[in-house]
Amino acid sequence: MSTRDVVQGDVPELRIPCAKVTAFDETLHTILDDLADTMKHHCGIGLAGPQIGQPIRAFVIDVGDGVLELVNPELTDSQGEQESVESCLSFPSLTLQLRRPSEITIVAQDRFGRERQYEASGLFARVVCHELDHLNGVLFTDHLSDEEVFAQVWMQLGEQLEGDLESAMSGDAGEIETSIALARHEEIVHAVQILADASWKVTLALELLRDHEDLLPELEMAVLTDIESRLSDVADELEQATADL
Repeated sequence: MSTRDVVQGDVPELRIPCAKVTAFDETLHTILDDLADTMKHHCGIGLAGPQIGQPIRAFVIDVGDGVLELVNPELTDSQGEQESVESCLSFPSLTLQLRRPSEITIVAQDRFGRERQYEASGLFARVVCHELDHLNGVLFTDHLSDEEVFAQVWMQLGEQLEGDLESAMSGDAGEIETSIALARHEEIVHAVQILADASWKVTLALELLRDHEDLLPELEMAVLTDIESRLSDVADELEQATADL
């Protein structure tokens, strides 16, 4: 058993639909143990195979009743709707308000291949749905439009800045200046993450479009290539600048 690194951000490793588990052996047991150890280390309540570099259909959760292992899970029924905040260990600085089913039925296997059925509601259902998404290459940001994600992040930044300022007002001018600087730094970090995400998506789009260059005007491909290059350069420069702050 060991703690592994958690894959971060909107990257290709988290966009691949995972393979079904066919061998219920020591290799699987080690992955499940490592998932649990890593989840606990980061104080999470759920973690899926692809988040530690293992693209298999398995995840672990712990919503207060101990670690539950679900292998080859399938959602067989869902009812109702609930809305609450969600976070993700692959996006540690991001919290989003999302809608999920309020009640679900899920069938899965345990580490020995024995089939189990679970009736879940509330937080249990939310976490299961979140981790199921990971197994299908879906991220929690996908449930909102880019504009909705931006609006929520922007609102959270504003609340954080306001909170920092109120906290600092009881101190001297130096403390106020420090709080403002920290809030600005956090905002820049979010901007870098958004640009890096945009750069990766443009690169992926170009890879797909190059298979059909015969159907596209040469000018359009040149413009897209230029955008890819500029986005990548800007993201790299901002990332370096942020590291130097």
